[in-house]
Parts: sequence; structure tokens; C-alpha cells
Amino acid sequence: AGAIADWTAPDWAKEPEPVDPTVAGGGGSENWFEEAMASLPAIGDEAPALAGLNLEGEPVSLEALNGQLVYVDFWYIGCGPCMSAMPHLARMQEEFGPEGFTVMGVNHHQKAQTVKRYLDRRELDVPQMMLDSLPAEYPVVAYPTWCLVGRDGRIIDRNIGYSEDTGAFLDSLVQVYL
Repeated sequence: AGAIADWTAPDWAKEPEPVDPTVAGGGGSENWFEEAMASLPAIGDEAPALAGLNLEGEPVSLEALNGQLVYVDFWYIGCGPCMSAMPHLARMQEEFGPEGFTVMGVNHHQKAQTVKRYLDRRELDVPQMMLDSLPAEYPVVAYPTWCLVGRDGRIIDRNIGYSEDTGAFLDSLVQVYL
């Protein structure tokens, strides 16, 4: 028999934490989702400043989009729910863009050329803001994290994750605020 037969797995190895298929990241404490949501800008608050470069290396900012309804999408390539959301976000940009709606994908994980190649290969037209790091005012711990910013610059809604239900909800929400 020996030592191998007497070995038992440590508690952490016996039962993995349940995985939410709509969210990449998170984890940690049992209440990580609630803690993550509480750390985001609050509904009704003015959206904190956010500025970076687009995929062509030109400056872009949330402030420059004032007067538009803006869906700010913190995402990265490799996040399953993030990549699942992209076709829907591209459709929303195409459908609602002429009415004053803009999707702004925010990525600080990859280089601009990698993101551009990813979007081009999938024929996805989703404006991007590339950052070197996230500002403290947007403490994103799970992906995708999104904020819908009203024409007045205030947070209308925000959440973490993406599913087909999220897509339908976003369509309805955008139509209400356009």
C-alpha cells in the first residue's frame, strides 16, 4: 500500500469552484461578484474619464463621445464571453450607430495590431480604445465588464458577463435611451 495509497487530496483540489460561463476572471472570495460590482462606477454617477488610443494610434476618449449613448466594453481576446459578445456588439454598432450610439471596446491585455487582426478576420467593426493599464476608477476584475453611459455622461447601467440574454437586454436598454 504505502504512502501513495494513504494520500488524500487537499480540500482545494477536491471540489473546484463553480464556473460562470458568462464571465472570465473573478474568483477569490465567495462574494467576488458583489464586491466587483460595488467597486464599479455607480448608476447615476458621472462616468469617470477614460482615454487611450484607437487601433490606428489616434487619441480617443469617453469625453469626446459626450452627447452619444456609449457602451463601454472592457474585454480581451481569450475571454470566451467577451468574444461571444463581439458579433452582437458589431451588429448594435451598425444598427444603432446612426442614431447616436457607440460601442467602445476597451482592451489593455493585447497590442493594437493583435486586436485589429482579430476583428478584421471576423469582419467585426467595433471601435476600440487601447490602454496600457486600467485607470483606478474602473477596477475591472472579471470580463467582460461593461458600462452604458448616457448622452449626459452618466452611468445608466453596468454589469459583468455576457450571454444571449445580456444581448437582448442591451438591445432593449439602448432602444429606451436613444
